[in-house]
Amino acid sequence: MAKAAKKAPKKRADKYEEKEAIKGSFEDVIGVSVKNSNKSTKNMLVEFTDNIRGIDYSFQRVFYADKLKYHVTYNDADNTPVTFRMSREDEGYFKIEAQSLPIQVLDSEGELSNRILENEEQF
Repeated sequence: MAKAAKKAPKKRADKYEEKEAIKGSFEDVIGVSVKNSNKSTKNMLVEFTDNIRGIDYSFQRVFYADKLKYHVTYNDADNTPVTFRMSREDEGYFKIEAQSLPIQVLDSEGELSNRILENEEQF
């Protein structure tokens, strides 16, 4: 049996040969890639925190099947994180999705919605 001839290594495509090195910190590199991006910020992860009625809430902007929602997290009396979702209603306000929560959280729904709407003005 004859030995198979050795194949010459494939040449990499030119697009891989013309890479530019970006120097700087991780934050600088991320900043460069975001600034140069033509993509919409619609699906960009956004997080912020706020203190409402003495409770620190952490908000995280997310999409479910192109429907905008926010995950909202706070620490209960035992310092255990509790997360619930708020979704945009037809009237434009954000409402807490059905879940049993303490009355002080349910009473803060309007203020939570207003804080989310203030954040949405950025987009």
